[in-house]
Amino acid sequence: MRPDFKIDYGQAAWDKTLRQHYGDDQLEAVYRAIHEPSNSLQQMFKDLLDKTTLDGAQGATLDLVASKVGVSRAVPKAVFLPFFGYRQQPSGRGYGIARYRNIGEGFSDAYLLPDDQLRAFIRAKIIINNSHGLLEDLIEFSKAIFRVEKVKVERTGVRQVLITVGKVVEEFDPVNDYFKSFVPVAAGITATFEFRELP
Repeated sequence: MRPDFKIDYGQAAWDKTLRQHYGDDQLEAVYRAIHEPSNSLQQMFKDLLDKTTLDGAQGATLDLVASKVGVSRAVPKAVFLPFFGYRQQPSGRGYGIARYRNIGEGFSDAYLLPDDQLRAFIRAKIIINNSHGLLEDLIEFSKAIFRVEKVKVERTGVRQVLITVGKVVEEFDPVNDYFKSFVPVAAGITATFEFRELP
């Protein structure tokens, strides 16, 4: 049960004082001065509770929460570096627009998830950690990771399901591709994603 953080300890102590001391301003000031640290501690405790929850955590605190469930802010190979190349390549650029790629140089770099995406990833990982591979788990995972309200799961063949997410995304989104690798399906089941508006 969450404690009540609206207590003024100085006032509470003064209210419990004998009536014969009412009107003694100096004694009331002493009571309030003695109990002022309790008010500060109460505020610090409230901040500690609020800022370490999944919804309240930010920055390094959120990274700590993420490490507890086994996820990282860095999405590997999610940002494609522009190099001279073909139009069909994710970041291919024309001559004179981008430099040539050096031998052995990677095509991509890591992408650091902002707090809201990391928070969604943590929620989805919690679902994965407690999943039994049921359809309900697939739906909850998809809602959490892609931050949508509407998800539709249908069987498309033997050991195959199609997960339709009610969201329109870019044709090539490496972050979404990375998230798809965590889908909590039972062994032998293949899950395919489709992104479009759902009625």
